Amino acid sequence: MSTSLTEPPAAPPRSRRRRAVVAGAVVAVVVVAVAAAVAVRGDDDESGRDESAAGDGFGSDLAVVGDSFAQQANPQLEVLAGEQGISLQAFGMGGTSICHFAGVLDDLAERPPRVLVLSFAGNDLPNSCFNPTGEVRDAETVAAAYRPELDEVTSRFLELGSKVFVVLPPPIRDAQYEARASAMRQLYRAAHEAQPEVELIDSGARLDPDGVGFVPALPCEDWDVECPAGGEIVVRQDDGIHLTPAGGERYARAILDEVTPEL
Repeated sequence: MSTSLTEPPAAPPRSRRRRAVVAGAVVAVVVVAVAAAVAVRGDDDESGRDESAAGDGFGSDLAVVGDSFAQQANPQLEVLAGEQGISLQAFGMGGTSICHFAGVLDDLAERPPRVLVLSFAGNDLPNSCFNPTGEVRDAETVAAAYRPELDEVTSRFLELGSKVFVVLPPPIRDAQYEARASAMRQLYRAAHEAQPEVELIDSGARLDPDGVGFVPALPCEDWDVECPAGGEIVVRQDDGIHLTPAGGERYARAILDEVTPEL
């Protein structure tokens, strides 16, 4: 979940169709100057799978759309997807909600992915497409406001033939932000119960493997590039919300754990 530490510009990010990797940075000036990145990738030239995807009407194997958690996991997701021959389109910007990606989702619908993953942890940016009044809302109200947009997007892509997944936010350190994440988890589980075709990805399986809640560091894995002498690697940033590169790797692996069997 992104707080006022990372907020997007008011205009929704637009996707850019390319046949190679595109990485961009969008600088947003809100109350303070912050940076938010949109990562976009289409692996048509690299995965060797674009020909089959085009043949059955799909534009890519996997598309991931989301806020800061997606943004921080996308670089690692690109590497892992490339290693597995999965063509990927990845979009992420801190502070966003679903409506900020209206243009991206419209573009994706023209040639839908085999699998669409939505990763939103409950941002409520004042004076935006999601909260035009700037009202301060409690966690349950915010989560409930996500439901109509979530249902519209999931139904749209299911009808287009995509598999659709939503990512349960990982535990957050501070109670006020954990309340928002918890409300979003409940929202996603309710959406799954109402429409089982909307499948769940539990990011906590990798970021909270023992089910204890927020943990800032975890034991190193074989694939961690640099492991400190103590045997644990930091997976969350000092704000108690966002992911380090090692945390992004675990978030990306949580996504691929679930979607790879569908590909």
